[in-house]
Amino acid sequence: MANSGKVLGTLLVLWAVLAGVSALPGGFRFLTFETDMAHLADILLRLEQGAQLHSDISTPLGAWGFAPFEVLMRAGVPMGHALIWGQALVGALLIPLLWWAGTSRLRTGGAIALGASALIIMAGLTYGRTDASVTFAMHYNRWSWALLLPVLVLVLLPPRSEDARHGWPPLIDGLVIGAAMFALAMIKASSFMAFAPIVILGLVLARNWRGLAVALGVGALGLVWLVATRGVAFILAYADELLVVSRSQLRTAPGASLPELLASPAHLPVTVLAIAALLTMRRVSPGSLPLLFVLLLGAYWATFQNYGNDPLWLIPLGLLLWDTGARPIAGPIAGKWANVLRFEALAAAVIVAPVLFNFALSPLRHLQTPPGGFVPLVLAAPQHGDLQMPASRVSERLLTRKYLEGKAAIEPSQFAGRTLARCGVTGGLITQVRAHVAEIDAAALGLTTQPYVADLFSPHWMMVGWDPLDGSAPWYYGGLPGFKNATHLLVPDCPFMPKAREKALDLIESWIEGKQGRGVTEVLRGTDFTLYRVER
Repeated sequence: MANSGKVLGTLLVLWAVLAGVSALPGGFRFLTFETDMAHLADILLRLEQGAQLHSDISTPLGAWGFAPFEVLMRAGVPMGHALIWGQALVGALLIPLLWWAGTSRLRTGGAIALGASALIIMAGLTYGRTDASVTFAMHYNRWSWALLLPVLVLVLLPPRSEDARHGWPPLIDGLVIGAAMFALAMIKASSFMAFAPIVILGLVLARNWRGLAVALGVGALGLVWLVATRGVAFILAYADELLVVSRSQLRTAPGASLPELLASPAHLPVTVLAIAALLTMRRVSPGSLPLLFVLLLGAYWATFQNYGNDPLWLIPLGLLLWDTGARPIAGPIAGKWANVLRFEALAAAVIVAPVLFNFALSPLRHLQTPPGGFVPLVLAAPQHGDLQMPASRVSERLLTRKYLEGKAAIEPSQFAGRTLARCGVTGGLITQVRAHVAEIDAAALGLTTQPYVADLFSPHWMMVGWDPLDGSAPWYYGGLPGFKNATHLLVPDCPFMPKAREKALDLIESWIEGKQGRGVTEVLRGTDFTLYRVER
């Protein structure tokens, strides 16, 4: 049995160290992924102003991925500090779940390994992989994995004592699983959908009927609370956003494709280990084979959905293999099978260790980042000037464009009588956005609201002090979100994603031809963009 006091004490100390080191610099100075950081800032500023996700803000991301920051910012905490302390708060809430999962299923060392891994992932100040970066980009991916680790341990591993199958323990299992899975659905629904089948199957195969009933009950109560506080329209709008993304041709794969994830040199060791684990568990514990197979299906899908494609599911798989090897195994060569299981567990640890080390070192990297040479990301909200990016990344020298040829030269090439440049920005997008708003502001056109921007993302409003465009998408996946509220249209000559520009302009042309509007009128020909007035 695990030493519950030792496990809890270790997790509390680790949480305090990670939170303290992250907070020491004051605010947040990121080094990379400024486009994703602008996307995050766009959403948070609009939430701070009272906007609602999925109605005022079009995004497939769940509300709870932003709620801790929103609460702190509405209380007057600057955005950079809110990111650090909001994440620390989520880590603190995770500790009881990790403590229960670890102490009820693992020995002391395994419980600490589980808890430490999840807290390190949660507290990371980078997106993953092994790049020596500092960024809050795609934080919801890290949070999702941190929530999933205790859930997967609870459904994959049996309780350490027979007594834990009766009385209160199964009910607590259900409470932890239900709460974590509801939170996961409210942070990143695709991760919830990937792992919900294994959670249900695991509880059914373990005959943990009370745990299953409590988990479903917690989910049902969460749904009732959501309807009571947000309304049915919120849930339907969230589901609609997810459907838009699933059908989007602009986001076929955020990272490696599925074939690459299975067989490329970088990912082949993971595939080999997964197959080896299936074969070994088939011999040692045949009853767990369906559960392990469903785990791998969900794990690969979730990994495919996450940029960076880090196989963090190897953590619960490694714990399962190690724990199975430590339990009695029937058969004449039980000792050899136990060694095979331990070897596979160690292989899982070796593969995932570099990513975990990167997460663990990222707060120290942030601490060592010199304060000089950074500028605020958000220009129109000085109170949030503690969210900063390198000044070198807004330099004109960084602005680079690539002219598209062959298959990359996408049709149509005309819009409103003007030939569109066949090029895309490959660096310095924030520089371009600031240049666009500066030109528009200097033209004194009287704009007070963000134009509809025909590109992948549109943080222009927070650089100049315009009102955000109601219903618009901080990150474009398809359709014309917010266009019905737009008075102007901004078409960049060199967009960040040419396909996004062409898709949006195609739909706008259809809108004009369908006589839903009178068209668009050019009001400003900028250095590398055109601004139109939308005639309705």
